[in-house]
Amino acid sequence: MLPDALKLLTLKINQKLKVVDYKFSLKYLDWHDETLLHKIREKLWANPKLISEFVSSSTGSHKLSEGEVSLLESWEKHHVKGKFILMKYTAEYAILMHVKEGGDGKLYAVKGMTTSIAEAMHRKLPVMLEAVLLPFEDKIVYDSFLISQSIGFGDGVTSIFEKEYAEAEKKHGIIESM
Repeated sequence: MLPDALKLLTLKINQKLKVVDYKFSLKYLDWHDETLLHKIREKLWANPKLISEFVSSSTGSHKLSEGEVSLLESWEKHHVKGKFILMKYTAEYAILMHVKEGGDGKLYAVKGMTTSIAEAMHRKLPVMLEAVLLPFEDKIVYDSFLISQSIGFGDGVTSIFEKEYAEAEKKHGIIESM
């Protein structure tokens, strides 16, 4: 269900906005050129209402199922885009702390759709990331792009993050679904 809806959404956004000059085909969509896909993804999350437009225009052979429509609508309404600090890996998920001005960043338990964050990152924690978090069934996933900042954190900053983590966990808990 998910891959076809996501592929079709990507194609339609590129057709509408002419983000990249590349002829994608739904049947033979080449997911290997991440640079092109990232450009389209940036346009999508700069204007998530494109999802509603896409859903309302899906017809004929590209008609979406009720499940696909529901999933895409949940992405439009409940995605979280921003900077995060990757704080921990557990057996089930990675814990990302949302970086917000003025503090009060929430903690998100994030799973990978196909690859765990631990497998994708291979970096010493904590790590500064840019990501888009999405609801998927009863969990939180990322949209397949994790952009890590090549910043190392010393002991002082790490201890500040750990304090903020403890405060956020006490205040909000660890959010496992949206």
